[in-house]
Amino acid sequence: MNWDAIGAIGEILGAAAVVITLIYLSVQLRAARLAADVNLVDRSRDNDFECNRLLLDHAELWVRANSGVELSADDNLRVDRIVRMLSSDSFHAYRRSATLRSGRERVHSARLAGLLHQHPSMYQRWQAIREHSISRQRLLVGDWTAKGVNQDWERDVTDGVATLNREYGHAS
Repeated sequence: MNWDAIGAIGEILGAAAVVITLIYLSVQLRAARLAADVNLVDRSRDNDFECNRLLLDHAELWVRANSGVELSADDNLRVDRIVRMLSSDSFHAYRRSATLRSGRERVHSARLAGLLHQHPSMYQRWQAIREHSISRQRLLVGDWTAKGVNQDWERDVTDGVATLNREYGHAS
C-alpha cells in the first residue's frame, strides 16, 4: 500500500467523521429545540397560574377599579401595578415565544387582549402605562422600542382588543 492510498483512506474516514458529527449535532439541536418548547409551555402554564392568582388575590380591588368607583391613591397605585405585572408577564411570554419561533406568540397577546377587552378601564390604563414605559425606554437606551418584538406585541394586543370590540361590542 502506498502513501496515496493511505491518504485517500484518511480523507474518506475524515469525511465520514464530519457527516457523523453533523448528524449528531442535528439530533442534539432538535432535542434542545423540543426541550425549549416544553419549557415554553411549562412557563406559559405557570404564567397563566400567576396571572390568575394575582387577579384572585386582588379580586375586590379589580372589581372596584372596573366599576368606575373612585379609588384612593394607594388603590390606584395597586391597580396600576397589577396591570403592569399582567402586561409584563404577557410581553415576556410573547418574547420567549418569538425568540424560539414557536408560533405561539399571539396566544400570549390574545390572553391580555381578552382581559383588556372585558375591562375597558384597564385597557386605558394599559395604554397609558405602555406610552410612559416607551417614552422612558427611549430616553434611557434610544429608540430601540420602535422596532421588533415590543412593537409586534403591542400591535397584537391592540389589534386583539379592537377585534374583540368589533365582534362582540365593548364590554360593560
